Amino acid sequence: MSLEDLRIEYREALDETLNHLNAVNLLVAQIETKMEQVRDSMQNLCQVVERMVEERQEQ
Repeated sequence: MSLEDLRIEYREALDETLNHLNAVNLLVAQIETKMEQVRDSMQNLCQVVERMVEERQEQ
């Protein structure tokens, strides 16, 4: 294998690795967004439960 062949193989492997890292980056961003949505849903659920408890205590 020549030095040029090694250089090409190295570059291809590096490109593939960078593509994988970019994909991971996008997935992390999606996970962060989904976690924020879950947090907001949990906060809403807690508020509903708090109102239910308050209404029961008033009865």
